[in-house]
Amino acid sequence: MTTFLLLLSLILNAAAIFAIILLYLRQNRLVEAEKKQGKIIGEIEEIFSAYLLELKEEHDQFIDKMRKTQRRKEAQASEEEPPEKHETEGRTVASPRVGTGITYHAARKAYKQNSDPINTLDGEPGSVIPSNTPPNQIDQDLIRFQQLSMIDQVIQLEKQGLSIENIARRLNKGKTEVELLLKFRQNTQE
Repeated sequence: MTTFLLLLSLILNAAAIFAIILLYLRQNRLVEAEKKQGKIIGEIEEIFSAYLLELKEEHDQFIDKMRKTQRRKEAQASEEEPPEKHETEGRTVASPRVGTGITYHAARKAYKQNSDPINTLDGEPGSVIPSNTPPNQIDQDLIRFQQLSMIDQVIQLEKQGLSIENIARRLNKGKTEVELLLKFRQNTQE
């Protein structure tokens, strides 16, 4: 009987040690997975921080340009009598000098001044549309390009050999936004 109990005790101890080893290995895998997940989260945070920083810089540049445009308008308006209120599409809008000093029209004008035309046709980067190209062909190519999603437009311009800065300028997007699109595309392909 003692031998049976001793043998049973040894079997139970071996099973307990085996279970402890299995639990230890599973715990190590869980710890490694948490470390990988923490690293991925850190990278994503860095990417978004860089994006937000660039967005803030672009916002500050935009505000500076808007203020310069507003100052020019005010200088021109100071030579003439500035209207206190004016009529726009049937509704009364306060004078551009009221509030922040930045109006819808001033913002629209600043965007138009700072936007570069996009060469969307296939060909060399930065090339100009030939003058002998029929207008309906140009329209068809532009429509085809505009129907592409943002990522497809970025990929097409990258295949044409454009740098990230040129792609961002042509699509009126931030450089970091283009970098993120390309990086996420690269990660999904791997």
